[in-house]
Amino acid sequence: MSKTLLFLIDSWSSMSGGIQTVNRELCLSIAQLAGAAADREIDVICIAKDCSPEDVDDASRAGVVLRRAESVRSSRADGRVLEMLFHSSLHTMLEVICVVGHSKFTGLAAQNVRAHHFPSAKLVTMYHMDVDETEGLKDASEESASAAEYSHFLAEWESRFKLEFEIASRADFVFAVGPRLMRSITSALAAETGRSPVVRELLCGVDDALEARRSVPERPTFLFIGCRPPKGKGS
Repeated sequence: MSKTLLFLIDSWSSMSGGIQTVNRELCLSIAQLAGAAADREIDVICIAKDCSPEDVDDASRAGVVLRRAESVRSSRADGRVLEMLFHSSLHTMLEVICVVGHSKFTGLAAQNVRAHHFPSAKLVTMYHMDVDETEGLKDASEESASAAEYSHFLAEWESRFKLEFEIASRADFVFAVGPRLMRSITSALAAETGRSPVVRELLCGVDDALEARRSVPERPTFLFIGCRPPKGKGS
């Protein structure tokens, strides 16, 4: 009997950002590897908050079973933090060995789906952003904001960090996008007592089959130069 990897995502399309691209390409890559195996033992099923019939057809041709969630529950008015993505097929799925969420967007939904439907499955989350670094870049400073605004900004900062940390700490496996984020979440989790998840590095867009990886410095740093994103981007 084949085993199932269950992905929970907010959107199949890349229209709203690069996170969706990471999720989609990961599903497609795993399905491709499974399809190339002599004895296919892995099925990839993806439940998305948003996907079109065309998306479903495209995914099917690539070997991914894509389903639009029949009900959605969010903890924020903007719908960005999803607590549950439900589809009736969850009741009939067999041999789900892994439930995958992505950071604050579907990490809580993955926790709840695993707890209610597949308690023996492993819980996986993707970690793609260091809140401690990104929140400080937003348009709120002690000099330019009122005391109330700055206090609210700091409270939001702390709340988002706690949410990301909670999702990562409760997972069985954490895949951090790139070496810098891997160091970041590994250090944060190491400071916490008790059980820690296994942290692995996810290199997006790198194909080891094309060229052997070169050795890199222990703490490499990359400088990107460009225009600043619109106010509120990533909030």
